[in-house]
Amino acid sequence: MAGKLELAEEHGRALCFLIEAGGTEHPRWIQTVACYVAIPLVDRAIEQCGVNCPGDHRDRNGALQRTNKLKGIHDSYAPMYRASKAARYYPTSSGSSEDAIRQLVRGRLIPLLKSAKKHSGEEEKRIDALMSSIIAACKSALES
Repeated sequence: MAGKLELAEEHGRALCFLIEAGGTEHPRWIQTVACYVAIPLVDRAIEQCGVNCPGDHRDRNGALQRTNKLKGIHDSYAPMYRASKAARYYPTSSGSSEDAIRQLVRGRLIPLLKSAKKHSGEEEKRIDALMSSIIAACKSALES
């Protein structure tokens, strides 16, 4: 099984593909996959703070709320989680792809990745590369 960073990178490639290959047609998938990029990095940051790895979304959200060192991650992740859940279970509320890219990917995921870097140890360069590829995909989609 892939490690947490590898899983985030895999989901990051899927997110870039969605954004670059017609992301304007798939806002719900952008919201969902952006959250899936975040989840393994959130879990990893929680572990780095000495908290047991969460088993589900409820545990993860609770661990983030209780861990002061992870406030920046929580502030970015919580809206992403809510948007992903809404996109999956209430598809009429998903908004436009441009909004998903601007608000969730650029406005939440990128800040979350920056916060996750602080808990990444020697893996900073890999998170930087992940961030760069996502930023480039967003820029390309929003400029076209």
